[in-house]
Amino acid sequence: MRPALEDHLGAGAILSALSALGYRSAMSPEASSAADLVDFVRPCLHRAMRDCVGARELEAMGFGSDVEVARLLDASRVVPLLTEGAFWAAS
Repeated sequence: MRPALEDHLGAGAILSALSALGYRSAMSPEASSAADLVDFVRPCLHRAMRDCVGARELEAMGFGSDVEVARLLDASRVVPLLTEGAFWAAS
């Protein structure tokens, strides 16, 4: 097992947006740090996501297009909800 930068950045992107809406004081130190990480890395976020170990592993297995989708920021207006083993748009 290894720390997954892509997971930390994904959570941090959501937390950064919540911070911008005024919720920073309600965050744990871990959540606040994840938001800070995204804010710091934002100028090179696409490169960081492309170059992380998880992305390189997925690309080597033929899932490069999935990596490209995962690199998109603010690309979806729905929240995925895992229901019975599949993701659906939360209503």
